[in-house]
Amino acid sequence: MKTQHFLCCLAIIAVCFTACKKDEKTPQVKKEVFSGYAQKGPFAAGSSVTIMELDANLDQTGKTYFTTITDNSGSFEQKNIELASQYVQLKVDGNYFNEVAGGVLSTPITLYTLVDIQDVNSANVNIFTHLEKPRVEYLVKQQSMSFADAKRQGQREVLAIFGFEPQEMPSEVLDLTHDGMLLAISSILVAVPYFGTDMTELMANISEDIKTDGKLNNTVLGKKLINCAYSICTDYDMFYSLDKIRKNMEKRYAELGLNVTIPDFESYIQAFANSNLY
Repeated sequence: MKTQHFLCCLAIIAVCFTACKKDEKTPQVKKEVFSGYAQKGPFAAGSSVTIMELDANLDQTGKTYFTTITDNSGSFEQKNIELASQYVQLKVDGNYFNEVAGGVLSTPITLYTLVDIQDVNSANVNIFTHLEKPRVEYLVKQQSMSFADAKRQGQREVLAIFGFEPQEMPSEVLDLTHDGMLLAISSILVAVPYFGTDMTELMANISEDIKTDGKLNNTVLGKKLINCAYSICTDYDMFYSLDKIRKNMEKRYAELGLNVTIPDFESYIQAFANSNLY
């Protein structure tokens, strides 16, 4: 009897274990198609996109999908996504259209987005999503803030670096062809190398500086940004002027066969250039 009882217990444990393992693997989020745009300026066709599942603490689970940018507008998509978590990290590596120089740079960059895909089928990767990422991670991991609240606060603090008001839409929804603030900050950052500073390094330094308190305390970084904005506004004969940035963007999208109206980004750059933030 004891042997039968022991074997019965083992059978029950095995069934429970199997059921638990099955539940762990059962997808909670399914997407027939998940898509978006990757923009610094727009990433070029062939750039790589990695979709990584994150748990509630924003740690990677190991579940990953790989796709590529399908055209020079920065468009990407991934079919048949099945995840146990609603949180993902999007990572884009590749070359991008430089709205200041007016061409696709041969030096690749990497941009990130953190997003809750539970109720959405698309998300963009851009400068806002990249700069806010370390701050969002800190708020969730160290301050136990909800993901949604951390995202809102992270975006608000990134915009405050430039003296801009909060957006109603989340960062991953914004697009260069519709949002003037996004294009303004993108243009300022992409012009920074012409003043002797590496853009990727500058973005990393900004993200690290604001990570724990949400404020850009390093005034040297702030002055680099504001001096760059001022030069864009005042050096009319230079190739990185406001007028040339607009013409470069209009020409690029026309070449892609897309009828878009470039938003007002000039007033945002001018406002930042004339501010006394740093």
